[in-house]
Amino acid sequence: KISAEQGYCAMRGMEGGNHSNGATGFVCRSGVSKPNFVAIYSDEQVSVILVSNDSGTQRNLPHGVAVPVRISDGRSDYTLQVLGSAQPLAFPVEVIRAASCSTLTCGAGKLHRKGLLAVEAAQAHLCLGEICAAEDVDRCCDDEATCDSMEEDWCPNGTELLRDGAHCANDPCNDEDKATCCVVAATKKKMAYYRKLGCTPTPSTDCSNQMCYFDDSCLWEPPRK
Repeated sequence: KISAEQGYCAMRGMEGGNHSNGATGFVCRSGVSKPNFVAIYSDEQVSVILVSNDSGTQRNLPHGVAVPVRISDGRSDYTLQVLGSAQPLAFPVEVIRAASCSTLTCGAGKLHRKGLLAVEAAQAHLCLGEICAAEDVDRCCDDEATCDSMEEDWCPNGTELLRDGAHCANDPCNDEDKATCCVVAATKKKMAYYRKLGCTPTPSTDCSNQMCYFDDSCLWEPPRK
């Protein structure tokens, strides 16, 4: 395994990656360039060695001892050798210098999971590959908070809560989002009318600090009132 705060290892085919060839061995992901590898075994007669398939460099892994191993960017192949037993064993090990969720663009309507990078275990915030991809969105991102997650009485007197899926700028929504989420009843009714026509303008503070929501649909017939 790799020290939990740096990365993790899993049996190939059981770690969430795209491995369908039935191969045995391990896939390890590290968020650092020199992770600590730790081998755990009960037979004191055996020795465990991690061998680089590219350079042939060998690192002995004593039981329970963290051994730093410098890895290259991208992907590297190693062989984990177990010697001294009645039948020597060798397991392929793929080591991926995995990208952080922080490098992933979550996309519209989503944001990075709150507190994700504060989680000590690196497995929680590492992408599957050396570059984050669409397959990492579910592990790295959550849906943005929406106005309709708030209670009706959250809005100031004389305004009503929008329940059309409008997104807050904060997660969870807070008082800074009231300008987006709370509108006077007449405005809400007018927005509902235009929504039926296929128009979903989002109000924003503009026009000498007044609430405006002009777009091309304002030129439609009938014109807005």
